[in-house]
Amino acid sequence: MFKRFFIFLATLLIFAVPVLGAETLTKDNFAEPEIKVNNKTYVPNETTLVLNENEYVWISYIIEPKTDDDATKIDERNYDISTELSDASMKYRIVFKNGASISKSGFTISVPDADDLDGVDMIEINLTGYTPTIDVRLKEITALKIRVQDGGYILPAVIIYVKDDGKFTADLENAKSKYNELKDFLANYMGKADVTTLRNYLDMVGDNLTLAEENLNEKDYINANKRLSNAEFWLEKAEEEKVAVEAKYLFSLADKRIKDIGENINKIDVYIEEIEKKELVNTSVLIDYKTRYSSLKSVFDDITTDLAVANGYISAGSYEDAKAKLENILSKLDEIESEVNGLLSELSSLVTVITTTTQESSEGSPQIELPEIELPKIDWKIVGFYGGIVAGAIVVVALAVIGLKKYMKRRRWDELK
Repeated sequence: MFKRFFIFLATLLIFAVPVLGAETLTKDNFAEPEIKVNNKTYVPNETTLVLNENEYVWISYIIEPKTDDDATKIDERNYDISTELSDASMKYRIVFKNGASISKSGFTISVPDADDLDGVDMIEINLTGYTPTIDVRLKEITALKIRVQDGGYILPAVIIYVKDDGKFTADLENAKSKYNELKDFLANYMGKADVTTLRNYLDMVGDNLTLAEENLNEKDYINANKRLSNAEFWLEKAEEEKVAVEAKYLFSLADKRIKDIGENINKIDVYIEEIEKKELVNTSVLIDYKTRYSSLKSVFDDITTDLAVANGYISAGSYEDAKAKLENILSKLDEIESEVNGLLSELSSLVTVITTTTQESSEGSPQIELPEIELPKIDWKIVGFYGGIVAGAIVVVALAVIGLKKYMKRRRWDELK
């Protein structure tokens, strides 16, 4: 019987101990703390402190109970201090209502039961250290933070901004340099392509750079950083739009050249038919013409398919891919164009187009009308999932469509007469 009683009593004590003196605290149990940083008053959420890298920092932080009743509630618990200062050290002093005090060092303040001492009068913290080295132009650090046992982070922290003047200047100059380069690009493409979006982005960049420079001259580092960050954001958007402008412009160039070269390839086909019909050359020469035409036509069809792929990239917003594809297309067009023009010149010298003098004077040289190129429609939403598989499928689809509806409609020789 006694054994069971002692077991019950021991169990009761085990569960009762954590409850003793473990009253949960809130910010309402504390008066507004008195804080000084480097001998200057610091008001939480109002004071902004901007210091240099590796600058010495001294913080005085005084914690007091809000009422006499709170003086006996904020005791018998730990106050854990943390800091982002380098080489930090801390001393603290606990002063009780009856005048007694305790002075110690370390980052954990252990406040004893102060009921017999009339409660806690104040806890004075003195923390020293140096601002850290940073790799950005401005960084927010927590110089002092307090976690109250059974209360959490209910006391305001001390926030400091660390600046790097050299990085501020370098970032500003770098942004201005990129801005000027993009303005030159804009001027170069005015009238050649739609640059409305790019111009709007650059207006935003210019406005923010002006304000950032003004803020920096006034040593308003917080707003200078905000404005410079805004400028960098719009610069990034402008850089992306620049690639879009380039891609769309290259597409317009490639599209026009493909139509021009396609017209000449169509003429070659018509000339070869007329040469064969009138037997203007021997069989071996005719076969050579047909072979050369077939080779050029095959390369041209591949280029037309590539243009459809590039158009799909543009529709999907993959401007870098589109630009690379279009640069390759223009390079191929350079290679094929001279061959097409050479063969066309060679064939046209063999054939005389029958026209009347009246027709020549009123209509000029015979023209071959070509239909507009219709590029295969491609769903680019699946590109991100299937990558290379989609690229292969694009080519197959493009070739199939082009095979059904050719870029050129052949014109019979009689239509030229």
